Amino acid sequence: MFKPSGIVSQEVFTGGINTQSDPFALESNESPNARNVAFGEDGSLEKRSGREKLNTTPISIDGSGNGLFDYGLAPGVRKLIAACNGSIYKMDDLDGSWDSILSSRNDCLNFFDRISGYLINSTTNRETLKYWDGSAASMTDLNANAPKAKYISEFNGYMLAMNITDNARRIYYEDTSTIFTGDWADYLTLPSSSDDEVTWGLELRGRFYVSLKNLWYRLSYVAGETIFDYKLVSSSPGAIPRTAKVVAIPGVGEVILYLGWDKKLRIFDGTDAQVVSIKFEKSNKQSDIYLDNINQAQLVNCHAVLDTEQYLYRLFIPNGASGGCNVRLDINYKNMSCSPHTNQNYLSSRIAEDSNGKKWTVVSDYNGTTYFLDRGNIDEVPLNNIEIGADGALTSIESYVSTMGGVVRNKVHDGGNNSAFAQDTSENFTTLGVAVGDLIRNKTDQCQGLVSAIGNGGGTNDKLTIAAGLTGGTDNDFDNDDLFNVYKAVFTADNHSMYIGSRAKFDTIVIDLQQVGSTTITPEIYYSSDSTGGYTQLTLAANDLVDGTEGFTKSGVITFTPPTAWTQSEYDDSANDIGDGFYYIKIKRTANTLTTTPKLTKVNIGLRVDDEYWSPKMFGKRLGDVKKPQRLDFYFDPIGKYNLDFYDRIDFQTSWTEAPQRPLGVQMHNAQDAFLGTFVLNSSLLGSTRDVIKYSADTQGINNCYQYRISSDSSYLPAWRLLKVDLCEGVLGVGDSRPIRRV
Repeated sequence: MFKPSGIVSQEVFTGGINTQSDPFALESNESPNARNVAFGEDGSLEKRSGREKLNTTPISIDGSGNGLFDYGLAPGVRKLIAACNGSIYKMDDLDGSWDSILSSRNDCLNFFDRISGYLINSTTNRETLKYWDGSAASMTDLNANAPKAKYISEFNGYMLAMNITDNARRIYYEDTSTIFTGDWADYLTLPSSSDDEVTWGLELRGRFYVSLKNLWYRLSYVAGETIFDYKLVSSSPGAIPRTAKVVAIPGVGEVILYLGWDKKLRIFDGTDAQVVSIKFEKSNKQSDIYLDNINQAQLVNCHAVLDTEQYLYRLFIPNGASGGCNVRLDINYKNMSCSPHTNQNYLSSRIAEDSNGKKWTVVSDYNGTTYFLDRGNIDEVPLNNIEIGADGALTSIESYVSTMGGVVRNKVHDGGNNSAFAQDTSENFTTLGVAVGDLIRNKTDQCQGLVSAIGNGGGTNDKLTIAAGLTGGTDNDFDNDDLFNVYKAVFTADNHSMYIGSRAKFDTIVIDLQQVGSTTITPEIYYSSDSTGGYTQLTLAANDLVDGTEGFTKSGVITFTPPTAWTQSEYDDSANDIGDGFYYIKIKRTANTLTTTPKLTKVNIGLRVDDEYWSPKMFGKRLGDVKKPQRLDFYFDPIGKYNLDFYDRIDFQTSWTEAPQRPLGVQMHNAQDAFLGTFVLNSSLLGSTRDVIKYSADTQGINNCYQYRISSDSSYLPAWRLLKVDLCEGVLGVGDSRPIRRV
């Protein structure tokens, strides 16, 4: 049995998520449900880094990233290879531009290897093997005699072609000097059940190991007429393709780390395999991310990349009912701790090196785009905020809308990144805001997105089609030479109206004006109160209506309480069809005369919400572990002056106690120990840094469970962000990135 020095038992595999059913099995730096955070080796939680587009133009908007490979052609000369939508592309020195080198492949997973200096390509569909010399315009057939194999590799001067069309357990081999001209007649067939197959092969410490679904074989070079011999070395489940990586574990040495067909993570030393994933295999009813939850039908699409600079084995899995990979598990292979990350919709991954020797983690998605991971602060996910792709990727937006179950809330505070998005000609999104034309239409309106119609009243509120490209300079100039640099003259005559609608109810309208009205338009604001064109006026008394634009004399925010009688409608107040069953707000000008009428540049809608962060329940390993003095240090991004309240509870209580009710000295305080109670971010109360809150948990006796929550007042401003939580002088398992919001 494999018993590596340095890893003796599962007890030393600590840190990160732990989904074992026993809450008291948690170590001090573990959590039952944390996600989208990085676990520090000191037990702290930190925000994760994000991503940045490598190619700004998708290879194919409908194509999946079926494979990536870093092809080193010569010192300082590297090509990133990508398979997408039945074609293969190369990129020089990560410059962001793709050039096609092969077309007419099947749209399936592709595999690459550098053999005898050449790039060799195979596919899961067992197509004709192709090769590229790094300079030719396109790839070429390898050899008419070469078998059609799924996987290829090189070992001891021979090219191996594994899992052949007519025998999935067969391996052909040919001397690398004759791979273009040889007869490819030599092969061996590994014994196993007839339904078994070769699933991967790789070299470990000078030996070549072949994985089948249920066995591991070792190939040995014996020269002579036979060339290769084989020996069964382990009956442990084999590796899922693309997940097996050779890892140098400190104190252990080189092993193969892989995900098996039984959904367990193992390390294999060439003799036997040991399971190292016991702490995140099963459901604990708190986290929905665990290995047993991998979609069985998509298991073959799992893939991994090895980041040796951060000691991370990054495993991409199709979690739950997902039809593709959507979750990434960052596994620190020094201690086997696991940090799960959501919204990782990538089909392929690779470590790619640029000409300066800098290594990058590169991933390819299901829409023809490749990204750098861990690139600065792009797409960073604060602990309390749901993630949105900061580059505005369409899939990120739709995922966000789907997750939140509401409108794309743009600048309205939603506990997220609060960016404003606009559709461009390639159906991507920018941060320029929603463009205003005769129709404001967000690409994701089928997922309850933003739809606004601007009409002129008097029966002319027809919904018009927005131009593919828009420009500015004069009113309503919709030429196709620029994008979204436009404004729209509104309320140009008395009794003109503007209609704003959404598939979901909203309570906030953010108005950005390029030109303000000379005087108030004396607005009346209505809501759709029946499905046939009836509208009822909002009032301060009944709906808490507040017009922050002061009648469109300045940019501002209009807020109101959504009326219970608000009804979806397709019509304006003159029974003209303006949309498909939206909740409409009508803003009507009633001022008889305006010297200067407003010009509109953006309209954003959404819900004001109380942003909240709930910690998981924090357990001690023994009764009484959770007791004072234990301190939680919170690090905020002080981007808004939010009133925040701190609550906590002990011993599985259902009710919360607000911190200011506690005696002085155990409440929120700054570096000067000044009493805060309810505290305000980015204010002088927090001292010079304005971003750190220290709290000493007073659990009122001997306990074994503690939980806290932080909440804010409702707002439309950019969200406050909790960046890091440190636990001092304690033994609690902490951390959870998922926000729980109450509207």
